[in-house]
This record gives sequence, C-alpha cells and structure tokens, in this order.
Amino acid sequence: YPAEKNGLKTGDEIIKLNGIELKHLTIDEANNLMHGQVGNPVQLTIKRPGLNQTLDLIFKREKIKLKTVSYSGMLSNFSGYIKLDEFNAEAGEQVHLAVQSLIHKGAKSLVLDLRGNPGGLLEEAVNICGFFLPRGSLIVSTKGKLPESNASYITKLPPIATEIPLVVLIDRGSASASEIVAGTLQDYDRAIVIGERSFGKGLVQIRRPLSYNGVAMITTAKYYTPSGRCIQVIDYSRRRKDGSAENIPDSLKRIFSTANGRLVRDGGGIDPDISMERKLNSALLEKIENRGLIYDFVTKYVLTHPDKPSENFQISDKAFQEFIIWCSRENINEISKSENELNELEKLLNAEKKDPEINSVINSLRLVIQQLNVHDFADMKDHIKALLTHEILVRFYPETVAVINAFQNDQELKVALSTLSNSASYQLILKK
Repeated sequence: YPAEKNGLKTGDEIIKLNGIELKHLTIDEANNLMHGQVGNPVQLTIKRPGLNQTLDLIFKREKIKLKTVSYSGMLSNFSGYIKLDEFNAEAGEQVHLAVQSLIHKGAKSLVLDLRGNPGGLLEEAVNICGFFLPRGSLIVSTKGKLPESNASYITKLPPIATEIPLVVLIDRGSASASEIVAGTLQDYDRAIVIGERSFGKGLVQIRRPLSYNGVAMITTAKYYTPSGRCIQVIDYSRRRKDGSAENIPDSLKRIFSTANGRLVRDGGGIDPDISMERKLNSALLEKIENRGLIYDFVTKYVLTHPDKPSENFQISDKAFQEFIIWCSRENINEISKSENELNELEKLLNAEKKDPEINSVINSLRLVIQQLNVHDFADMKDHIKALLTHEILVRFYPETVAVINAFQNDQELKVALSTLSNSASYQLILKK
C-alpha cells in the first residue's frame, strides 16, 4: 500500500500529519485527516526507533482494497487451503475465485480456515455455503418473537464444489457468520469441522443510535442451522446475582441430528468433529496482547537484528528468554488480578488484627503467584514463540510469508491434512 511503498515501517510513531500534531487530536479527528481524495499528497512526520531525528514521508493517497481471503494456496499436491478473515461484501467473491483457482491447480480436497474469524455479513455466509451445497439448500433460519423476524435463507448461486472433501477449521474466536458456515456444512455432513468449540454468537441484532455517540444493540431473533440447533451460548434471560448473563446450562441443551444421523447439540457454539482444545493461559495472553508487548519487543528486536531473516525463520529459545525478562521489566505481573486481590486481603487482615504471621502467609502466597507466572510463560512457550516469529516476519516480508511460515507448527492444519489424505477415515467420521 502507498504508505509502506513510500517508506513507512511497522514500529514508526506518527507525530504529525500534514504538519498537524496528532497528540492534540482525538482518534476520529486523526482519521478524518488521513482520509482524502485519491491522488492527493499526504505528509507524515515520524519518529523511527533508533533514530534521533524525525523523518518526513510524502506519498499520494490511493484507494485501498483489503483482501478478506488473506491467503490461498496449495498445501500439498492434492490439498488446497483458504484463509478467510471476515465476511465482508467481498468474501463470497474472493472465496469463489480461490476455490476455482485451487481446483484448477489440482486440488482434490480443501481446507477452509475460519479460525479467528469474527463473522460479518449473513448473505456472504449463505453464498459461501452455496459453493459446496446443491442450489436451494437451506443454510440458516432466523426466529424471533415477531413474525417479521422469521426468515429462511437458501442458496441461490450455482455450486462449484459439491463433491470435493472439505475440512473447516474453527476456534474460540470463530463467531457469528463463521459459525453458520461451519454448523451448516456440519449439519449436511458436507465437511469435517476441526479445532476448538466456537464462540457461540447466534443473535440477530439491529443498531439504534443513542445520544453522545452511543449505540444500543437490540436483539430481534436468533440464528438456527438446518438441523434446528441454535448456536447462541449466552442466555440473556438468565441472570446471576450480580446481573451478568449465564451460559446455557447443559440440562437445557438439546440434541439434533445431521443428515447422516450424527448427534449434535445446541446452546454452546459449534462443537468440532475432531476436537483440539488448546490449553492456553488466557489471562497471560490477555496481558501480553492488551499491553502490546509482542509488538513493542519486536520493534526493539529488529533494531539489534536488522538482517532479513529467512522465510523459514523461527525465533530462538534465547530470544524467548529475552522476551520473558523484558516482560518482567515492564511489570507485567503487577497487573495480575490474583495479586491485586491478595493485596486487598492483606490490607483487610492487617486492619482487623496486627499479626506477623499474617504477613508471612501473605508473602508465601505472593511467592507462589510469582512462580505460577513463570510457569505460565513455560506453558505458553510454543504459542508465544509463534506470535513473536509472525511479528518479526511481517516486519520484513508480506503477510503471506508469515502465514506460510506458521504452517510448520500448525497442529490443527496437520490433522486436517492427515484426515483428508485418508478417504476411508474421512468418510467414517461423517457417518458416525
């Protein structure tokens, strides 16, 4: 894109835009400055890590068109792969082109990767399902309290791959339209779903503007897959004492059948046919991601490692240890919820009774928490190394290089390829 082509690098801090200091502007005001007529020049004043002086970059605005299929290609001589990031207005068209291209290259089976895909336009989910199912197939229906909320959506476009073996990859970040595609193809026994249980967002919502730029999301109906199951995981009609909504209890989940008679349940997202739950410490990941520690560490890392790595690059154990040490200097453990609770308990106990034994016990607990934090990094080593490797590669290469590199350690993808390579096993799973 124009900024990168004219010298802007990941890690640069934009100080001024067309001579106007951004630190005095809101995000919306800054965004308004960035937009403009195609062909008009833009001047950025940036602060680059490792340089004492600011730099001025000038480039012309262009019309930016993002790809919702971030990567498609052959994984082997017989299997094609499509990574769909979201269901925008271009999703169906881009998936259609990707499927046709892969079949033309010799693909005898396909992997559709919906991991981390938060959803989007329902119409595009219907179109994508239609590529793999006969025309006129029911994809999803909506049911609400009012008759006008009830609707059924069927495929209208001609299919292009109704027989080719298919695997759909999902995880806990796959939501809404992603769940409709995965659930529908599962209901028809058209694909094997591999990965983690999906997010569980099955609500039809409309937006209502409020004062002070607020928005109210009003639920009008729920989505149902062809077997009749609802993927919604949270029951907003059931509330805990603190007012928060509960997940739908197992006792209220109903059993449905796929086309081949396989049993599936509602009320909890989409359960994969081959489950590969990742034991990730979400609290640690949340701290790392919320504070941008991967991004900031890699910005410093590339200053001391300026040479372009190979496309098969993997970050070393030594660099991983440097990341752990760097995180400790950034006081990542100080925002631990358990430590905050422990500090409050210490204050409460000391206020009620001054006793040296209390402080001794509290300090012992604090040491245990700190040790657990160290163990958390050890448990998350492979995942964090993958995040660091990806971030380093995108500083030197296009995104596709980082995507291909990640295939080396992608366990879900390896299982998908193994499943597709064994026709008898593939068919057996769909008939269980």
